[in-house]
Amino acid sequence: MKSQPSDEELSKIVYLEKLSAVKDQTLHDNLKYFYEMGYYNFEVNNALLKKSNNDLAFAINNICNNLVSDSLFQE
Repeated sequence: MKSQPSDEELSKIVYLEKLSAVKDQTLHDNLKYFYEMGYYNFEVNNALLKKSNNDLAFAINNICNNLVSDSLFQE
């Protein structure tokens, strides 16, 4: 009997599916970098990169210093 995937495994699958639809190569590469670092929330990562004009260092700084809030998702 095959076991059900864990929440983390499901997050990874969903992330990679969404990543495959990203056409902008730089955005794709930056989102892939987040994935490789273990950050599997595609929406948060994508929003951070969009808010920072795709500046990976700025976006990572925000995550690492816990500067992510709900206001990130408000236009």
